[in-house]
Amino acid sequence: MADGPGVCPPRCPRVAALHLEADTPSRWGASPCARLVFVDHGFLRLELADALWCVPPQCAVWVLPNARYRLWDGGALSAWTLTLPERSAIQPVESGTVPGTPLLRELLDTAAGFGAEPWPGSPGDHLLQVLLELLPLAPLRALHLPLPATGPLAQLAETSLRDPLDDQILAGWMRHHAVLESDALPAFQAATGLTFDAWRRRLRLFDAIAKLAGGADLAQTAVSASDCDAAEIGAAWHALRDGRASAWASIRRSS
Repeated sequence: MADGPGVCPPRCPRVAALHLEADTPSRWGASPCARLVFVDHGFLRLELADALWCVPPQCAVWVLPNARYRLWDGGALSAWTLTLPERSAIQPVESGTVPGTPLLRELLDTAAGFGAEPWPGSPGDHLLQVLLELLPLAPLRALHLPLPATGPLAQLAETSLRDPLDDQILAGWMRHHAVLESDALPAFQAATGLTFDAWRRRLRLFDAIAKLAGGADLAQTAVSASDCDAAEIGAAWHALRDGRASAWASIRRSS
């Protein structure tokens, strides 16, 4: 099921359920309104022009107004989307993941049952106002995989996203584009801020975490993740779930 851009609510936030069933991307879309996507079950990958955001269960991610994006699920996905009014006083200034809380989950779940536009002064309207007061208090974390924006390097990243464990992707891409490694690797690092090996390692960590979210065994996931061991995968999983910079540093050191 594709997640379309939708329309901006005129006055109050709009909460809606989101379900994706197959491991395929939605259509590219954009909205003039900011949108928060909270993952209840499954593992979400949000692809923007310059980054891939990975969101485990019980976490959320902000999408900025007018940003082109598409969604990938890690198996069956159940989530809520919270769309802010176009002229809302509460607007995120950057994309980022938000560690979820039981309160935020329950507020979104309950708000989705009130319909698109509750009457002013109704219980649904009061609940949405509580959401608006809660959101600025949520910490914002920059836990993502940078992507080259355009050109052949973007094609290399796109191919790698589809098969994170293929060690021959870089060599095949260089042959296809008649590019030398001495030119390709510095260009990739300049575009992403990571060496290609560090970038691919982080991608493989995300892929392993997606398998964990789908119920895979940690030890078997580590075996299938090539150069990522179980301890590193576990640390990355907890960093994404909790937003703890100390745990995420285990990934950053590889860059």
